[in-house]
Amino acid sequence: MGTLMTILLLFGSAAWADIYWEAVQESKGMMHKPDSTGIIKNYMTTNAFRVEHEEGVTIMDFASKTMYQIDPASKTYQQLDMTTLGQPPAEMKGEQAEAAQKMMKGMMSEIQVTPTQEKKQIAGYDCQKYLVSMMMMQSEYWLSKAVPGYAEIKEIGKKMKSLFEGNPMVQQMNIAGMMDKLDGFPVQTVMHMMNGTITTTLKTIETKSLDPSLFKVPAGYTLSEGPRHPMPPPKAVKKP
Repeated sequence: MGTLMTILLLFGSAAWADIYWEAVQESKGMMHKPDSTGIIKNYMTTNAFRVEHEEGVTIMDFASKTMYQIDPASKTYQQLDMTTLGQPPAEMKGEQAEAAQKMMKGMMSEIQVTPTQEKKQIAGYDCQKYLVSMMMMQSEYWLSKAVPGYAEIKEIGKKMKSLFEGNPMVQQMNIAGMMDKLDGFPVQTVMHMMNGTITTTLKTIETKSLDPSLFKVPAGYTLSEGPRHPMPPPKAVKKP
């Protein structure tokens, strides 16, 4: 009975609301790129995650362990198996494949979160600063436990961890996947990369029921056989 209750609590969607949030993303000083400001839209349920960004739309379906990268401009999409993301290509064999796999696991496992004593209010929330080292990038995370939906996202993170124990890359590809390491919702993140910074600040967040169609590839879109690669850090949709 105890095991059954644990499964129901972990996977039952009825106990947790869906979450939608928008964030403003500012890119400054990036090499060979103009400064820009835009919006990233995020939709999350216990079964899937959707993010709308400059390159289009990315959907992660936890149930099927499938990722879809959707290009509305061309009405095409790519389909990726999340269980194999970060794994060496099939043509790579032997010691070379083992070395590549070891390197990727090392990059993923080297995530370090260090709390500081710095505190300030951002977007109306009292936040504490954490330093995050991940995939050779240094970032500042301003976290708050008072953000609506934080409890739901933390539970979704537990589900992701159980589903993708063998693939740490997937666990770190969105906020929910990092919740076992972060003590709060990232109200603001400052990533230092390519001699510049990408600052993402929460604009609005709410718990509400989301239409399941948001997490499906739209009808009429064509499967593309282009290069298949992990989702990069999303770039915000530029403001007009």
